[in-house]
Amino acid sequence: MNNFARLIKSSLIGLSCTLLLALSAIGAQAADADKPAVTVFTNVKVFNGTDNKLIDADVLVEGNLIKKVGKNLNADGWRAISHQ
Repeated sequence: MNNFARLIKSSLIGLSCTLLLALSAIGAQAADADKPAVTVFTNVKVFNGTDNKLIDADVLVEGNLIKKVGKNLNADGWRAISHQ
């Protein structure tokens, strides 16, 4: 194999590796885009629908669904909105 053929072969291998890495990064970004936004509302008054009082709590919302109500809630990749 001459030098030109070796150069073409190594260039094609490098290009293939670069394309594979780029496609995996695009796939990872698409997976993150499919995840709903996570928001934690902190220090809010919550009515549970049965008791005759409000409770102090945090509320974790994923997308448009309330997932948890409690104290000191935490989640990966979340943003906090505090009520003071």
